[in-house]
Amino acid sequence: NSTDPADQAMMKAITMLWTHDPKERPRARVISNFLIKEFQKVADGDTIASDGIFRVVIPPFPNNWDFTEEGSSWEENLW
Repeated sequence: NSTDPADQAMMKAITMLWTHDPKERPRARVISNFLIKEFQKVADGDTIASDGIFRVVIPPFPNNWDFTEEGSSWEENLW
């Protein structure tokens, strides 16, 4: 339910990968190209370094994050 373009791109990629029929499921390169294109839009094209490596910054976990199964659901914390 996120409106963040990066979240939406990830959800679309995941949905593409969940295609049941392997013949209809996109290859990894298609997913990779899709994500690079979408993340470049979000980052205004400043995502791939001059060395050709794709880099993103992952925000830190909240201070109250609980890594145990009894802790908060990852879905509640992520979305």
